[in-house]
Amino acid sequence: MDSNKAELLKKAVSLHGKIEPTRTRNSLEECFTTEDSKLILWFNDETGTTKVLVKEDAPQI
Repeated sequence: MDSNKAELLKKAVSLHGKIEPTRTRNSLEECFTTEDSKLILWFNDETGTTKVLVKEDAPQI
């Protein structure tokens, strides 16, 4: 896993505690997408609510 993904995962845990993949994904690695220069992490918090974090100016994966 690259450092940009690791950074977003660390931030997600820091902000939301325990996180899990969204319903349609099997692992957190599958929860990343990119759009233009943005790295996007979709995940569920402890309550099952879907959250999103975005890192601007991330290199394309």
